[in-house]
Amino acid sequence: MSQAAVELQNSKAASADQLQLVEVERIAASELLLRELNLWHLTRRLCRVFVQVGDGPMHRTREKDQAEARNIFDRWLLSFQLESRSEEGCGARSLPLPIFPGLLGTETFASQKLIDECVEKKFSASRSNAQRIARVLVDAVSQFEQTIDQLIQSPDRQPGNAGGVSVVFLERRRQQNGDLGDDSECKESEVEGQLLIGCHQNSLSLSDGYASPCCPRISFLVRNFGLKATARMLLRYETLGTGSLQWGDPVTVHHALYEHMGVRYEGFASPLNSKLLGKPGVAFCSLFPDTDAPFGSLGDFFAVDFSHYPGGWTVNPPFIEELMLQVANKVLDYLNRDASGACWFFVTFPCWSDSPGWQRLAESKHKLQQLCLSPRKFTVQDCYGSVLLPRMALSIFAMGRRLPSIADWNGVIKQCFTCTDVDSVRAAWMEHCLTLPDTA
Repeated sequence: MSQAAVELQNSKAASADQLQLVEVERIAASELLLRELNLWHLTRRLCRVFVQVGDGPMHRTREKDQAEARNIFDRWLLSFQLESRSEEGCGARSLPLPIFPGLLGTETFASQKLIDECVEKKFSASRSNAQRIARVLVDAVSQFEQTIDQLIQSPDRQPGNAGGVSVVFLERRRQQNGDLGDDSECKESEVEGQLLIGCHQNSLSLSDGYASPCCPRISFLVRNFGLKATARMLLRYETLGTGSLQWGDPVTVHHALYEHMGVRYEGFASPLNSKLLGKPGVAFCSLFPDTDAPFGSLGDFFAVDFSHYPGGWTVNPPFIEELMLQVANKVLDYLNRDASGACWFFVTFPCWSDSPGWQRLAESKHKLQQLCLSPRKFTVQDCYGSVLLPRMALSIFAMGRRLPSIADWNGVIKQCFTCTDVDSVRAAWMEHCLTLPDTA
């Protein structure tokens, strides 16, 4: 395909080091992708409505409060997955709405969790209003479920024009020049990719669609796993929300655990935020086997038999108390039954010392080490590789019967966990995205 250079319409004035995005590949949207696109539109529209309907003290006072409101909404979406797990995983069994696999209603676990959090965080001034907010969301999802097939089958009811919905992969390479005047001095490129999913009048005229961040992760996924699989997976996780629930330990920590602690498995990850994806012998657990299997997902963490996957596990679940307790129970149940020491675990929890899950790990005879990370004294990465210094404290629990090396735990592992050098983490992330083999 011709690689005609095109510029993003909303880009800022080009500076000396800004390069054009180049169209690399384009495919027509399948029916499955159209379903994902419509579901993404629904949840993002509901999120905007949710942020506006609160009436409590924290509502619309500061940008930070609006971000927390969006996090409340994203946790509501995730709660449906916690409520509806099966051995097949959530995404395998609930078409056409895999994000809402369970029953809808204001009395369900997910809705009650939402109502409780709206009151607790003072997003809503009263419980009755929080119940009203939950009803608005549930009714909107129910109505959407009844009309999704017509949306897919009727072009005039698609966002924009269904017949024109396509996926476009764009890419650019930023040269790291030793001598700007001599191309022979160029070092390895920084590759950034972007996906546009929607109705395209031309390469970059996007009508009512989704535009991904432009970052190395997108290029890595498309070039190693294909455009079709990447686009569908990306929409699924963007529908679920890619806020703080997608943060995780940085790539430097994961690579140190891989090299020095024998970690080969990630207990809570996705193709977007997996830091081991592409390394030999690794696998990860995730919510949606139907979109994630092409990337090596083992499916639901809670359905995995650890005895089939010996070695080290890094387990970093979303910070939801009920989920943290379930994680602690699964890890400790396995360690209580198994005497071989075949598996060991590095579990990341917030420092919530009054939560049952945290207490179970802290008090367990299987706790080998515990590392406390103070606010802004460690880094995390979001699902696209951005590096952050959180304002919360974390606990890292090393659980099992043995660790491969106590010396390495006290040395390189602790150093990686407590590193606040953002530039070094970014450099390691870039190297990770650049040096893995191109299998596309």
